[in-house]
Amino acid sequence: MIFADLVILSAMKLMDKKWVMLAIIGLDELWVFASLVVVIFNPFNLQIQGRGLILEVAAVIAFFAFMQYKHSKGKSSDSVAHA
Repeated sequence: MIFADLVILSAMKLMDKKWVMLAIIGLDELWVFASLVVVIFNPFNLQIQGRGLILEVAAVIAFFAFMQYKHSKGKSSDSVAHA
């Protein structure tokens, strides 16, 4: 829920601060890492299709994080990437 709230605030430009963008990128990275842990260790005994879907979603989230990082580089410390 916190992640969604940060994304909404960022999108609405209510918090036009670099730390918000960095927090979103960090949460994206955490999502990808947690997904890899679930796929590798399979603590929920998921079938191969389920693990494949988790990897697909993780790949999309990793792409989002990369693009957010790419567009936030070079911005001042008070601004967020405007894509």
